[in-house]
Amino acid sequence: MLINAGSRDELDNEKGIAHFLEHLLFKGTEKRSALKIISAIDESGGELNAYTSKEETFVYASFIKNDIRKAVDLVVDVVTNSIFPEKEIEKERGVILDEINSYKDDPAEDIYDFFEENFFGKHPLGSRILGSKASVKKHQKSDIQKFINRCYNTDEMVFCTSGDFSFERILKIVEPILQEVPARFRNFHRTPVSGISHFHINKSKTIHGSHCLLGTQAYSRKDEKRLPFLLLNNVLGGPGLNSRLNLSLRENNGLTYHIESHLASFSDSGLWTLYFSTDKNKLNLAIELVYKELNLLRNKKLSPLQLSKAKKQMVGQLAIARENHGSMFSIAAKSFLTFGKVDTMKELADKIYKINSIEIQELANEIFDLNKISGVIYEGR
Repeated sequence: MLINAGSRDELDNEKGIAHFLEHLLFKGTEKRSALKIISAIDESGGELNAYTSKEETFVYASFIKNDIRKAVDLVVDVVTNSIFPEKEIEKERGVILDEINSYKDDPAEDIYDFFEENFFGKHPLGSRILGSKASVKKHQKSDIQKFINRCYNTDEMVFCTSGDFSFERILKIVEPILQEVPARFRNFHRTPVSGISHFHINKSKTIHGSHCLLGTQAYSRKDEKRLPFLLLNNVLGGPGLNSRLNLSLRENNGLTYHIESHLASFSDSGLWTLYFSTDKNKLNLAIELVYKELNLLRNKKLSPLQLSKAKKQMVGQLAIARENHGSMFSIAAKSFLTFGKVDTMKELADKIYKINSIEIQELANEIFDLNKISGVIYEGR
């Protein structure tokens, strides 16, 4: 079940409550105790879990197919009938406070939150998904219920499955269950993104190496430039070991263990980021090489052979991702929420193969303008 509600939808006095709520969904419903919820799928070797992002909450079960009816009932039950016992709220509060500490102890995680706080400023997208220790300590059952009443709207939910069963069978199982859920419609609009900041911040930290995060505004989910830019980003710093950043910084120069670039697309905006860590004595060289790769993509078009290989690689990555049920239902649910449809693999591949090198170069010049890129560096001391 994909719920179109995340940390972006929190009010000023609710920071971290979307994530807090996600934890509490598994702590008891009107017909199941916390232990029964945990055991229902786990005892068969499956998994019940959830995650919260800036704009969504995803509750999902992975299970052997004979448990499909149980899994459907369980996911709907925790999303729509959770009761939030007071004692469970207090226990989970401690769990989340520890989670906040663990993120702060990991510079590779914390640097993203710090960057977004500065990039989006006071806009809700700049808030940390986990909230702060102070905000988490304040949340009460009544606050959680208010967030649900405002943001858990049935017209902003998508139920999605992926597995060895027909759509008709799923409908027979899920429709009677979902029909029992009272309708609740959204009556608010998200605050548009505006006034993006530009900055360069160096922070001294008690860590061994240095961590660098660069970023700038990019494309929303609905922007037609998003797919061509994803292809460009895949060439630059995607998951393949043959990405230009990985070849330049790791393979050719041994400067980093991990480097990646990423596009986070929201409903009305986007953020492109580039992250790496390195020894503090090699930081300046690493940044110089990153800028060199960005400028190369701006100044020189991909050759027909380079573009062809890039397209084939991206199509292959997407096809393999769709073999994973977890990736598949996440992709499908978000697509249906945004566009009301899900592209087949062929439709998606056809769109990728139509992208040309001129488009790629224009996007590189639009996004990789060094004068528009902000940065945060955590320097070890």
